[in-house]
Amino acid sequence: MRQLIRTSATFELDAPQWTYILIALEDAGWKPPRSRLVYIADGTIVSDDEAREMARVADLLFSAALDDRIWGQSLQRIDIEVFIKVREFLKDGAFRIG
Repeated sequence: MRQLIRTSATFELDAPQWTYILIALEDAGWKPPRSRLVYIADGTIVSDDEAREMARVADLLFSAALDDRIWGQSLQRIDIEVFIKVREFLKDGAFRIG
């Protein structure tokens, strides 16, 4: 399991789902300021700016996937309900990965 943790909320998801989401976000244009490996390590702090940029790209990816089958393929391995919940979680800003 992977946890996305902040003072007001914790979101749990399967570790592979989190990795697939990160890959899909990069495919959609997210340019992480650090190595992708940092975002799968326990204890990593994701800043407000990083989380909001991830959420922005997640919104773009979700909209594009509805309109274009090619982008939809980026979400193939991802549970869409989990993706939507993560996207909403990211919009609230900074968190720690656990």
